Amino acid sequence: MGLKQAQRTKVFYGPATISGEGGFYYGKTLDIRIGDVVILGRDRFKCTYLYPPKCTEISKIHCYIRIIEGLNRIGVTDRSKNGTFLARGERMDPTKEYYLADGDRFYLAKKENMFVVHMV
Repeated sequence: MGLKQAQRTKVFYGPATISGEGGFYYGKTLDIRIGDVVILGRDRFKCTYLYPPKCTEISKIHCYIRIIEGLNRIGVTDRSKNGTFLARGERMDPTKEYYLADGDRFYLAKKENMFVVHMV
């Protein structure tokens, strides 16, 4: 189990990244590759980037992230019970995908779990 978890949280770079500005992923950069759907959450079997079980404000499957080809943006879709939010505090509607550009910020459940988008 420890080896699988370490591989999932490995830091590498691609066409887009999100960087943690607080919480468990503070100071870490997470890769998003064209064609992939990145899943953030606590489910060790389904999530691309894993939060530890003690982070109970993060859902087992919290949100999906993908690159929107041709728009130079990422798409974020909330799938949580505690919410995914734009930096200004607006809760994402789980029936919609939100398009974020380079420099945009979003967070999971509470502001300490903030990420910033980087389009490489």
